[in-house]
Amino acid sequence: MRHLRVPLAVLISFALSILLLLFPPLQSGTAVKSSIEPEPLGKSVDFVYEKIIIEIEPPELTVTGLYRFQNRFPFEVTLPMLYPFPVDEHQDFPHAISAKGVTADGEQPLEFGWRRGCNAIRLDLVAEGESSAEMLVTYSQKLKGKLARYILTTTKAWGKPLKSADYELILPEKLKIRSISFPFDRAENVAGKRVYFSYKENFMPEMDLIVEWD
Repeated sequence: MRHLRVPLAVLISFALSILLLLFPPLQSGTAVKSSIEPEPLGKSVDFVYEKIIIEIEPPELTVTGLYRFQNRFPFEVTLPMLYPFPVDEHQDFPHAISAKGVTADGEQPLEFGWRRGCNAIRLDLVAEGESSAEMLVTYSQKLKGKLARYILTTTKAWGKPLKSADYELILPEKLKIRSISFPFDRAENVAGKRVYFSYKENFMPEMDLIVEWD
């Protein structure tokens, strides 16, 4: 009995076609789930680094996040992801959102779909074979009280700790802080601001960052 030999390139092409059927390209307004998780294709891509800058200037919160992912496939993949926002009695849904892909050639806007009721956006990031891809997300929210939260614990959905991470928290110097849930390494005063810094390695967040003030 003769065995049919199928070239590897044909098998890969067929597999990618099936994935496209299961996970079609992003359409504006696509419904999303309420918590962040990498889609099935994301299991072959690692979330390895993030740099988060959080600035609180009541009644406004602004977050700038740089996120790096490592594609372990030898070919290009499009990674679909959900990006959640903390929306509750303390924080409104963001009134400004920006998402960009970051490469050596510069930054390119990323399209995303969203619905306010889901408190998240869904976007696609392209990662070249056996290389890293970076995404820059900036958003601003109105604060309705004296508490602000940034979601850290969604890293657990990737099944691995971050290789490294940088965090900065910027507050008005005169703001009377009641508590900060996250352990920062150091703090300094810069131009009327109190800036907290932290660097982590092999980091799996166990709690979100919550700041309360009087």
